Amino acid sequence: MLINRTHTYTDIYLPIDAQEKNMFDAIDGERTIGEIVVEQGQHGKARAFFERLWRYDQVVFDTSR
Repeated sequence: MLINRTHTYTDIYLPIDAQEKNMFDAIDGERTIGEIVVEQGQHGKARAFFERLWRYDQVVFDTSR
């Protein structure tokens, strides 16, 4: 279960499974989503998972590159 403790609304939480937890743990601020997906081997699930992370305010994406 992911909870953003800095979020104003504490009732927003995101249930995740073990594969999603591995992808989440791989986020380090340096690697791209593509690199994480290849490393974790989760091609089918990755797009929906990272979109859910964004929608639930769990991640912020730097699109300036």
